[in-house]
Amino acid sequence: ALVSVAAQDLADTGTVGATTVPPSATEQLKELSKNCAVGAESRTERAKAASLFARLGGAERIHALTKEMVRLHRQNKVVSDIVARYDGDELADKLARYLISHTGGATPYVGASLAQSHAKLHITDEQFMAGGMDFSQAMKNLGYGETEINDTGCYLVGLHDQIVITSDDQKASSPRL
Repeated sequence: ALVSVAAQDLADTGTVGATTVPPSATEQLKELSKNCAVGAESRTERAKAASLFARLGGAERIHALTKEMVRLHRQNKVVSDIVARYDGDELADKLARYLISHTGGATPYVGASLAQSHAKLHITDEQFMAGGMDFSQAMKNLGYGETEINDTGCYLVGLHDQIVITSDDQKASSPRL
């Protein structure tokens, strides 16, 4: 466990033993980014053999995946208030169409950019990580293997700066008057 209290120390002395503070969502993202960078060459080789779209099972399976992810988001207290604003089936469909297009599917994506669609949501690193955990769990629920889960996770980590829009990012991308 990331957070631990030495229960025996507490029982013996009445004081708390060594405690480990869990890493923040931002620290977790930095670590994930490092791990993804280390595995980039392997992911590139896998992509040469078969696109992520193909390895995710094509359009039908991606639609099932995003529907499951939205279901999990609705149960997740960290992100449920964000997805509650939207029709779940419509949200899952938009995400599926985005993933299909951007992971090797033939259908071009038509819609707002990630940055445009996420800017007004003010998503935090904590929410991004919680959403990523839901996505990973959705993949596990649907029987995806660890390689596809990890590759998809790294793909999503690569989208972080388009999803988590800080006020500085918004100022930098706003037109100057």
